[in-house]
Amino acid sequence: MGGNRNEKTSPGGARWPRHVGSSLIRQLLYRFALILLGVVMLIGVLQAFSLRRAMLGQLQDLLESRLHNVPIHLLASSDTAEAVARNAEELMRALVDRDVTVQILDASGNRLADSEVSIRTWYNERLLPLERGPDHLDVPDLGVAAYREMVTTAGFPATRIVRMTDGEEMVIGFSKLGRMNAPAGLLQLSVSAEEAEELVWRQMLVYLALAVAALVLGGLLASRVLRRTLDPLRKLNEAVEAQDAASLERRIAEDAGQEEVDRLSHAYNRMLERLQEAFALERIQRDRMQRFLSDVAHELKTPLTSIHGFAEVLLMGAAEDKAQTDEALGIIRSESGRLGELVQSLLDLAGLEQGGTLSREPGDLAALVRSMQSQLQLLAGKRDVMLDLPEAAPCRFAQDRIRQVVLNLFQNAVTHTDPEQGRIRIAIREAEREGRIGHLLTVGDNGCGIAPEQLDRVFDRFWRADRHRSRRSGGNGLGLAIVQTIVGLHGGVVQVQSEVEKGTNFSVWLPVE
Repeated sequence: MGGNRNEKTSPGGARWPRHVGSSLIRQLLYRFALILLGVVMLIGVLQAFSLRRAMLGQLQDLLESRLHNVPIHLLASSDTAEAVARNAEELMRALVDRDVTVQILDASGNRLADSEVSIRTWYNERLLPLERGPDHLDVPDLGVAAYREMVTTAGFPATRIVRMTDGEEMVIGFSKLGRMNAPAGLLQLSVSAEEAEELVWRQMLVYLALAVAALVLGGLLASRVLRRTLDPLRKLNEAVEAQDAASLERRIAEDAGQEEVDRLSHAYNRMLERLQEAFALERIQRDRMQRFLSDVAHELKTPLTSIHGFAEVLLMGAAEDKAQTDEALGIIRSESGRLGELVQSLLDLAGLEQGGTLSREPGDLAALVRSMQSQLQLLAGKRDVMLDLPEAAPCRFAQDRIRQVVLNLFQNAVTHTDPEQGRIRIAIREAEREGRIGHLLTVGDNGCGIAPEQLDRVFDRFWRADRHRSRRSGGNGLGLAIVQTIVGLHGGVVQVQSEVEKGTNFSVWLPVE
């Protein structure tokens, strides 16, 4: 009862909207029929026009042949008005036919005689009843002005196709009587084009019937052909409808034998691959985020617990003992400072990842490290600090961020080396990577080192090789993650090499451009 009438169910049980438009096969058939109908109509019109023209041409040829067969002595002897009147009946009897009418006119264009009554009766009496034509055939009259113009015009008048006032079309032929330059009269032959028109229409009806039959038969055949032709597309549609998030590894065959369908299948398979990659990346990102949130909660819990605990100690009366008060306040200050550093590191990391790009400007990497020598020595305390720097190491970088990279790597080395016997070395040299020129910044120490199985996690957020020692020394496990992010935004690479009890080397490669 609650189902949607505008939905259909696929073979796999999925539902999709029922489209108002017709199917692809119907659209193709409809458009094919329109094109075929247009072609058939054009051919029919051209055929009718050509047939009509040929039929009228035959009638004109008929009249011209009859005019050429007029006895010469009748034409030549009709050189005066009296001769024309005298020869009129004989001329009409020589030219009249079952469907042909004859008219004799004088030089002024006036009618002298025609075959409409007496000559027509005389002609029919000579024929068998089945051969006789109508007892009465109208003789067309073009008017005195038109006839007078023909008489006075030089040359031999041609045949004409004229549509009469009643709509009937006539083919009319003319011949001058007497001398051509001074004719004494005019001879007119005419035949109706009605039978030719009827023949054209009959042919058009036959053609129309054949065209309709051809369209129907062609539509039936085309429907079957199109269904077979579009069958791969139907199978592709069913395969796509059966796909779901749980079967992204399933692929559609790309060998249907039709280029367009195969290309569509190939594109769909590539889309599935990208979806798989996106889902896999999303799972990785989700796992990382869950681990990140868990680590953040853990890191925040320790200083907050310390601050809360010592605040309760002060509230419970320890404030009366100056030594206990100083110790509690010192721990609260230390933990709140560490908490502030943690929050700042998180903000820095989030800002770097959301910003996406850094403003890189031309600078000297060696000069930057030299300018930090006093600060580095202060951080190192009694540890031995060695600088191995070239005179210049020009490249493009964001100075504040690269300064942060050097400080984080150096602080990491300080944290993991002995306060008395520790040695930290910073070196810069030119290095090529994948065909690109750059500079390699190395920060090495002789500290405790990192186990091989832990090297892959060095740049993970909140990860520490020795959690307790790092927490006591103020580390929050975000420094190396920030270093990796900054270097990546510069188009560079950061790597680590380490041996337990021998030391650790961090190397940062930055491109010149």
